[in-house]
Order: sequence, then structure tokens, then C-alpha cells
Amino acid sequence: EHVSNLHSKQRIGIEFLVAEKETVGKFPKRLCDVYGSLAVDRSIVSRWVQRIKDSWSRNKELMICHAVIVLPQPPTREW
Repeated sequence: EHVSNLHSKQRIGIEFLVAEKETVGKFPKRLCDVYGSLAVDRSIVSRWVQRIKDSWSRNKELMICHAVIVLPQPPTREW
């Protein structure tokens, strides 16, 4: 199997584990159990985890900003 394909699969697995709030220290062993010697190393795992968390944080901020900007104002009552 092509290396980039294996990396993509592992990154998807890491994204899932982050979403499940799995302990990051367990990721390398979990990957090693599945991919053996083709598993990415601990430094790559750490970098990917940080990028995933940063991406989710940015997306969350964008969604909040978008919701604030797009939400209509409640109707005002004139007495």
C-alpha cells in the first residue's frame, strides 16, 4: 500500500481518537497495533493532534462569529 494512503488512514484514525477524547499518549501504540512498523512516529502524531485541535478551534470560532452576524434581530414592539 502506498505510504501517503497509509498516512491518510492514520490521520483519520487520529482525528477520530481526538474526537473521542482518547488520551493522546495512547495514540502511537494504537497505531502500532494496526500498522506495525509502518505507523507514523510519536512526533508526527503530536503534530497532527495539534493541527486537528487548532483546526477545530478555528472552525468553532468561525461558526460562532457567523452565527452572531447572521442571526436576525428579534422583532421590536412599538407600543
